Amino acid sequence: MSYFKKGFKGSVIILLTSLLAALFGFLIRIFLANTISLEEYGLFYSMFTFFMFIGIFTTLGYGQSLIKFIPEFQVQKRKDLIDKTVLYVLIISLALRLIFIFAIVLLADYLTLNYFKVPLARPMIYLFCIFFFINTFNSFMRAFFNAFQDMLKSGIIYFLRNFLTFIFIIVFFYFGLFKGALLPTYATITSFALGVLIFVPFVLKKLKPIKSFLPFDKALFKKLTLFAFPSLFTDIAGLVIGYIDTLMLTYFLTLDKVGIYNAVLPTALIIVNFSGAVYTVFFPMVSELWEKKLREKLKNAITLIYRYLLVLTIPFVLILFAYSKTILRLLFGEAYVPGFLAMMILALGVILISLAKVNFAFLSGIGKPAKVTKIMIVAAVFNVIFNLILIPIIGIEGAALTTTLSYALMLILSYLAIKKEAKITFPIKIFVKILLIALIFIGSIYLVKWLIADASIYIRIACSLGVALLIYVTLIFKLRIITWNDFKRLLYQSLPIDYLKRNR
Repeated sequence: MSYFKKGFKGSVIILLTSLLAALFGFLIRIFLANTISLEEYGLFYSMFTFFMFIGIFTTLGYGQSLIKFIPEFQVQKRKDLIDKTVLYVLIISLALRLIFIFAIVLLADYLTLNYFKVPLARPMIYLFCIFFFINTFNSFMRAFFNAFQDMLKSGIIYFLRNFLTFIFIIVFFYFGLFKGALLPTYATITSFALGVLIFVPFVLKKLKPIKSFLPFDKALFKKLTLFAFPSLFTDIAGLVIGYIDTLMLTYFLTLDKVGIYNAVLPTALIIVNFSGAVYTVFFPMVSELWEKKLREKLKNAITLIYRYLLVLTIPFVLILFAYSKTILRLLFGEAYVPGFLAMMILALGVILISLAKVNFAFLSGIGKPAKVTKIMIVAAVFNVIFNLILIPIIGIEGAALTTTLSYALMLILSYLAIKKEAKITFPIKIFVKILLIALIFIGSIYLVKWLIADASIYIRIACSLGVALLIYVTLIFKLRIITWNDFKRLLYQSLPIDYLKRNR
């Protein structure tokens, strides 16, 4: 199988499962927004963010080592090293999670009174400690299947946890088992536990008997550690950029503001699933191609990814920008509409982080995680400082602006890094054409909305989007951003060989 075909199919699998997972994640948020109070909604997502944030400190970056070195050991046909790597990563994660759980239980009263500031937080902290332990295996399994480039299982794990959470929320609600913020909490614990049990046999199937892990390999452990620690700081910086806004909003503002922001943020970032799918597939492929010294293939791949990623994401970003109020009102309710400006700001940032993620996958895959770490640390420090300044002054809009500026900083610094490492440059002419098409797209939306201002909201949306998308697709082909040959090639690579032979 060619690398293009392998990458394309892997990206399609991850993209589809990610979009399905995001869909059910949205359905969860929509259902909860219309079922529990805004404050309880804010409490649940504040608690969830808190535990996901501290979770990164329990891996020390070894999950990224798993993804980095297993493809290399497969090329070298060192099954013994693969098995030991898996065991070392799992043991470290479990040990650290238990230590953190013990500390959090001891601090439960303090966190309830001084951080979350509502009595319900205390029992939820204990429940989330259970979730925290279970999620050790969930996170490990995703990294495990990514490392083996088994994108189907990796994608299904992500999809299944959101799908099952949605199902259990519905079941628990209609049977009256739990109410308020406890409803999604119990549903999350149940779904994550069931998801782990489903995939345990698939993990064990890939490993040798336990005796193959012995004796302890100091050289391997050192190699994993040297790669893991820079990755740890990268992950910490990434979580600071992704979660610090919610954590600071919880401290500085009220839980209802946290609730609004946690409707706005995932609505905007759902588009990042496109780049997330590319990253998941591109990272281990870069590692393998770099190991085989296929440099030219890497240059061609990253240039192609830039182009297609922009073409796919820009329409969705501009739709969020143009219809922010309408989207929040229809999905979450009138109480969430005040978040429209924050969503417009974040929508623009989505384009920036999508491209930056591609750059990060390249740098990590060629064994330069330290460069990614430096970039992420700079962006994280920037994020913390500006959140501290802007959130107390302008609230959730300050958090959104800080996040978008952080994405811009990450893109600029990561581009400079890959340009230095591999002499890769942005296709400037293509970017200018895409920018021009984007301006025409958003202008078409506002023009049609103005021309039929007296029509109902649904007619305005349908007509403006229909006209804008038609213009967008036409210009994409007319200006040769994508050619018909490109389209046919994608189609050819995505269909089974037997089908193609039968239909020549």
